[in-house]
Amino acid sequence: MKKMRYILTAAAVVLMLPSCENYTAPEPNFPVYDWEANMTIAELRSKHEITNPSQRPQQVTEDWIIKGVITGDDESGNIYKSLYIQDETGGINLAIDQVNMYNIMPVGQTVFVKLKGLYFGDYRGGYQIGAESDGEMGRWDWSWETFKDPTTGEYPYKHYYPSGVPDMSQVPAPTEITSGNDLTMDKTCTLVTLKNVTFDNGGTATWAVKEENTNQNLKFEDGTSMIVRTSGYSNFYADTIPMGTGDITGILSIYGSTYQLLIRSREDIGEFR
Repeated sequence: MKKMRYILTAAAVVLMLPSCENYTAPEPNFPVYDWEANMTIAELRSKHEITNPSQRPQQVTEDWIIKGVITGDDESGNIYKSLYIQDETGGINLAIDQVNMYNIMPVGQTVFVKLKGLYFGDYRGGYQIGAESDGEMGRWDWSWETFKDPTTGEYPYKHYYPSGVPDMSQVPAPTEITSGNDLTMDKTCTLVTLKNVTFDNGGTATWAVKEENTNQNLKFEDGTSMIVRTSGYSNFYADTIPMGTGDITGILSIYGSTYQLLIRSREDIGEFR
């Protein structure tokens, strides 16, 4: 039996209507699920061997539940049809065939994921939860989340359960990376801060070309390097890359054997000097 309670936001929205002087809109309800996860993200990841090229996406057939906090959403357009979730053991990509997911599960949102029926595996080396498509990881069709069985009134294909009010204080502190040698697989899909980096094209180029994905190279103080990958559909793609040295935060991802950083928003770009 599911146990669920509700909490209210602290602030009310005041609207001015012609018929009255002041109107206080009702505060929205946010369900809170009194469940417990029975698997960590690291435990789930350990069940898939990325180093084994013959291992296909695996469908979950048991009642596994993970819980985590959204650390990366699609509000800026730089993360596309994906969300990133993280617990105390690691992170994973939620591959979802739907845009504007930040309206449902923004950064700071606690989420329970009932995995039974979903697939997990990797896409070009990056761990994902989603669907299966032609033997590879694909995106989960969000419309199934809202499908209601007219006979039973149940939602038989629902897997994602945002719980409580989004709270930025719940977002894990980024892991600090000071060298390309610090980039390891266990940190992928998690929030990181690259410390004291310099961009090759700082002050002379924008983050991306319009409507194209663009890689920008950066260097750490020890001379090692990595790339920042930016979508030409993001709302900051035309901003100039900063000059000098500074810190930059984002989601650490991987494609094949290449580590890359995904900036979530302008706020991830620290002050360069």
